[in-house]
Amino acid sequence: MRDHRDELYRYIIDKRIRTSAQMNAALQYFRRSATFDPDTFERETGVGVTITREQIEQAINTVVEEHRVELSEQRYKAAGKYLSLLMNSLKWADGSTVSTMYADRIARLLGPKTEQDLVPLKKSAATSTAGTTACGKDNKIPPAALKVASALAATTTKMRE
Repeated sequence: MRDHRDELYRYIIDKRIRTSAQMNAALQYFRRSATFDPDTFERETGVGVTITREQIEQAINTVVEEHRVELSEQRYKAAGKYLSLLMNSLKWADGSTVSTMYADRIARLLGPKTEQDLVPLKKSAATSTAGTTACGKDNKIPPAALKVASALAATTTKMRE
């Protein structure tokens, strides 16, 4: 990883890596790759991939239509499962945009939450943190991380001169 810091910083500073999914994919790439191949790196990290709001909306509509019966029966309790499907299918999309648009669509389908919808599901004994990232729940690289990357890149450049 240390050998490739400059490349990673450059991608972050140039905003070619924008989301936590891209950052996590970049870190995985550098952990397993001894050499840096820009084409492979960009393909594996979603650099240059743009997911439009229209594409997000189309994916949401598809999922909602395919699972309309279960959503109508289980209401908001089933909604999270399908949000997870969406996030996986829209890997490089901005997670907060997907989540917000999906929540709006579910609210239009199901209406306001009832008291029954607000009763929490019982959690299993083993809770998982597999879906969490170091980049935060808004799925963006935190400004502090961008500042650190920028400062480190500048320092590295000065050291080479």
